[in-house]
Amino acid sequence: MKRIVIIKLAVILVIAAFGLTLFCLWSRVRILDGRFQIVSFAANRSTNQTIYFGSQFGGRIRDRIAKLGLPVKPMTKAPATLKDDSYIWLWVVYKGDLPKWPNS
Repeated sequence: MKRIVIIKLAVILVIAAFGLTLFCLWSRVRILDGRFQIVSFAANRSTNQTIYFGSQFGGRIRDRIAKLGLPVKPMTKAPATLKDDSYIWLWVVYKGDLPKWPNS
């Protein structure tokens, strides 16, 4: 009985590893210009949002660690207050430059 369970778990792990490998190798993102990179994004419907200049998840984690009193350097952030919560707001943090248009 235990042997069957172990074999099933091994098969599931092999299938999961194969699927993860395919997912990582198969790129859905097309790079049009390597000088422009999206660092992070956030979608929000509330009126108060903090945007971190870097990873949104990493910024929140660093803020919580700093509130505990541990010595961690917080990320640069910008608070945003919106007047209307009936829309979904998209925030994009990017680095690099957009190429100039030919006729500008």
